[in-house]
Amino acid sequence: MRLRACFPEATLVNAYGPTECTVDAALYTVPPDAAIDAGAPVPIGRPIANTAVYVLDERLRLQPQGAAGELCIAGIGLARGYRHLPELTATRFVRHPLVPGGWLYRTGDRVRWLEDGTLRYLGRMDEQVKIRGHRIEPEGIASRLRALADIDDAVVVARAGSDGELALHAYYTAAHPLDESALHGELSRALPETMSPLTYTHLAALPLTASGKLDKQALPMPQQAVYGAAGTPPQTDTERRLAAIWQELLGAGTIGSQSHFFALGGHSLKAMLLSGRIRAVFGVELALAELFNHPVLQAQARLIDAAERVGEATLLRADEAPSYPASTAQRRMYVLHQLDSAGVSYSMPQAYELIGPLDGQRLAAALQALVDRYEVLRTVFDVEDGEIVQRVLAELPVELETLDAPPGWGELMAGARAASGEAEAAAALAGDAIELPGGVLIADRTPRSAALAAYMRDWSRPFRLEQPPLLRAGFMELASDRRLLLLDMHHIISDGVTVQLLLADLAALYAGVELQSSNWNYKDYALWQREWLRTEQLAAQEQYWLRQLAGELPQTQLPTDRPRPQVASTAGDSLSFRLDLSLAQQLSSLALSRDCSLYMVLLAAYQTLLHAYTGQQELTIGTPVAGRTHPLSGGMPGLFVNTLVLRAQPRRGQAFDALLRQTRQLTLDAFSHQDYPFEELVERLQVRRDPSRNPLF
Repeated sequence: MRLRACFPEATLVNAYGPTECTVDAALYTVPPDAAIDAGAPVPIGRPIANTAVYVLDERLRLQPQGAAGELCIAGIGLARGYRHLPELTATRFVRHPLVPGGWLYRTGDRVRWLEDGTLRYLGRMDEQVKIRGHRIEPEGIASRLRALADIDDAVVVARAGSDGELALHAYYTAAHPLDESALHGELSRALPETMSPLTYTHLAALPLTASGKLDKQALPMPQQAVYGAAGTPPQTDTERRLAAIWQELLGAGTIGSQSHFFALGGHSLKAMLLSGRIRAVFGVELALAELFNHPVLQAQARLIDAAERVGEATLLRADEAPSYPASTAQRRMYVLHQLDSAGVSYSMPQAYELIGPLDGQRLAAALQALVDRYEVLRTVFDVEDGEIVQRVLAELPVELETLDAPPGWGELMAGARAASGEAEAAAALAGDAIELPGGVLIADRTPRSAALAAYMRDWSRPFRLEQPPLLRAGFMELASDRRLLLLDMHHIISDGVTVQLLLADLAALYAGVELQSSNWNYKDYALWQREWLRTEQLAAQEQYWLRQLAGELPQTQLPTDRPRPQVASTAGDSLSFRLDLSLAQQLSSLALSRDCSLYMVLLAAYQTLLHAYTGQQELTIGTPVAGRTHPLSGGMPGLFVNTLVLRAQPRRGQAFDALLRQTRQLTLDAFSHQDYPFEELVERLQVRRDPSRNPLF
C-alpha cells in the first residue's frame, strides 16, 4: 500500500523464491486496480519458466485448491543440496512423487492455491504451535492485530510459562499504549478464545536482527498476565480446586472465574473425565448435560456447592484367584477376535520416533518396569465353564526386540519427518513430544510413509489371547540420534486413553522417576462392573436404549459403486486431511456459540452428508465412547470403550442450526447412558442379524 501511494504509476511485482531454487521461483504482478488488504499478504503468484510448484501434504500428496500444504519446487533452477550437510539435504531435497527420477525441494512454507491459479503464502510450516489441543499459527493472529486502526505493526509468539504450558503473547507498535481489554475484545470478535493472546505488550519498535528480520529472542518478557475473557482469578475454594482439575485435564496455564471449559480446548471426552474428577474430589455427581449447559468455571463451582454429597467413589477389591471375570468390553473384544480370520484386526500397532542419544537397555528396563507395574499388561484370556475370564500372571518378561532398518530408511524417515513442518523443535512446540533424558519421544502414532505402514503390517503378528504376552515392542536404529520404537498391543488390554497413560509412564520410568503405586487394578474394575450390571442404574439405562431404538431400525443405504459383500470384512483404508485454518476456526466458533463440542458440530455435518447421499430422514450412526465414567477409571490402563447407537432424524429443508440443537440433545442423552454394554443391547433388541452389516447401524 505504501509503495502504491508513493509510486502510483509503477508496476508492482512480488517475487518469491528461496536460494535453493536459484533465487526466484514464482512471480505475482499486482493489478493496478487491486484492493490490497493490509492484514493479508500479497499472493506470491505463479511459477516462472522452467519451474514447477506443487502444494503437497505431509505424505507428498497433491492438495486441492484452497487447502493448505507445503510449497515444493522442481525445475532446472533446483540446487543439488547443501555442501557437506547430507542429513539436511535429505530432509529438504526429496524424490519427486509424480515425476520418476525427478527431485523436489521442500521449502517449509505453507501456501494454498487461490481461485485465480496463484499461490498465497500462509506462513512457515514450523511456525505452528499447539496450545490447549489446538494447532495455531501466530502469524495469522498478528495479521488480525495489524489490521486494527491504531496498530502500526505486531507480532505474536508462543512462550512457555512457569508451569511449562505454552501461551500466546502479542507485541505491537503504536503511537501510544492501547487498552488491553479493548484489544482482546476486538480479536475475540474475529477469533476463537483459544487464539486470543494472554498478554499485549506495547513497544516503541519491534526488535530486528542485523539483516532486518524480526528478532524474536530480543522480545521482552511479558510484564503481567491478564485474564481477558476469563475475568478475575478463581474466588472461592471450590473455584480454586475446580480450576486445578481444569488445568490437569486441559493443560491450560491461566484459568479465571469466567473461563469457558470448551473455549480452553475441552470436548466430550474431557467433559466426561471432568465429571469423574468432580465426583472423586468433591463427592458430588454432575451430569454431562449440566457441564455442557454450565461451561463457565464459576457456574460449575456453584453447581458443586449446591449439589447433594454422595459416597466416596470406590471399586470392589478382587481377592487373589486363578481367574477373574472379564469386563463387558473384554468379552466383546474376545468374541470379535475369534471372528477375525486375519487375526490382526484388533491389534494396535504404533510407531514412535526417538530423537537423541537414547539408551536401548535403559528403555528395555523401563518397558519391563511398565509391565511389572500394570497387571492388565500381564493378563491373558480363556473360557471357563462357558464364561470368558482373565488370568493375571505374577511375572511376565517382555523383550524389546532389536529390528534392522531396511536400506535407505534413515533418508526416508528424515524426508517424512520434514513433511510435518521440520524436526523435533516444531513437534515439541506442538505438544506432540514427550521429553526423555537426553532425547525426545515424538508421539506420532500414524505411519508417515507407505514404507513404514507396510513394514508395520508385516511386523504386527496375530496375538493368541490365551498366550502371553499381548504386548510386543521393537527398537530400530535409523541413525546415531534417530530411532523408531514400535509398539503393538491387542485391543483387549488397551484403548486410546491407555496408550497415552502408558507413554507418559514409560517416559517417567526411563527418567528414573519413582511412580506412585496404584491402589486399584483393572480386575477390580471388572468385578465392580459385574455387580453394577445388577443395579437399578443399569435398568434405567436399559430402558432409555430400548425406547430410543424401539421399532424397526433403519439401514443406511449408501449408493456404493460395488455390491455389498455377503459377509462384512475389515478390508479398507483411511484418508487423512487437515481442514483449512479459517474453516477450522469457524467450526470451533460455531461450537462455542451454541454450547456444543466440536464433535457435535461435525456429527451434525455427517448427518447432513449421509442425508444428502441417501435421502433418508432417519439414520442410525455408531460412535465409540471412552467408557471411563467411573471416577477411578481415568488413570487406569485397560479396555473401557463402548459403542453407542445414535438414532438421528435429519429432515429435508431443515436449517443446520435446528439440526445442531437436535444433535446436541441426542448426544448428551446418549453419553449420559453410555455405560449400558453394546452387546447386551444387541441381545435385548433381538434384531435380525445380517452378516454384511453391523447389527444396529
